[in-house]
Amino acid sequence: MPAGASRRDRWRPTDIIVYARSRELADRITLHQCEKNKIGLSEEVDFVLAFYMVHEVPNQEELFAELETILKPDGRALVVEPPLHVSKTAFEETVKIAGAAGLAVVERPRVFLSKAVLLAAAAP
Repeated sequence: MPAGASRRDRWRPTDIIVYARSRELADRITLHQCEKNKIGLSEEVDFVLAFYMVHEVPNQEELFAELETILKPDGRALVVEPPLHVSKTAFEETVKIAGAAGLAVVERPRVFLSKAVLLAAAAP
């Protein structure tokens, strides 16, 4: 969280990058551009950030099924969607699709001007 911020304060997208740099985490973060219809990773990952893009994916079922397979057992995925472009109903449908793929809601963090959900692989 930004310096001086409390847990109740909202994150802005740029805060994540600034926070990572301030904690010397930048060398541990790998940006990855997905292929057209798949994530395209073969190794497991600790964290996935899907920022303002899930609503653009034609087949969210496939996206979340693949996401569930690449997350490490204690991994997390943060899905953040724009508030005006994605309705509350559409966002809740996305969360439901993620759940059907084996991902569980861990938290619903407040992200400035966004709808957000933190997901993890559901316990077997």
